[in-house]
Amino acid sequence: MNPLLTLKETDSISLLAQILRIKKTLMPLIVEGISHCLQTFVGYGHMRDYEIEKAYRDVNQLLKMMGTSYEISLVLSELEKELNLDPGVSV
Repeated sequence: MNPLLTLKETDSISLLAQILRIKKTLMPLIVEGISHCLQTFVGYGHMRDYEIEKAYRDVNQLLKMMGTSYEISLVLSELEKELNLDPGVSV
């Protein structure tokens, strides 16, 4: 571990790693769920009169802002190296 990191900074890095793991797990499930909703409503899901179209746009925008699962994996691996952890170990 980097000796320049204080205990407080190490805790915040651990928290960030946990948040990224949760996001990496949940975002594909959210995308799958909204896609199923859109398919259920067939053509109506693409119309702005229904909330599903907005939810679909919002989910896609979140993905663009927060990064893909691959990008999150890269950040997680760097954090795990910084904390000297085995990959996937809960902190």
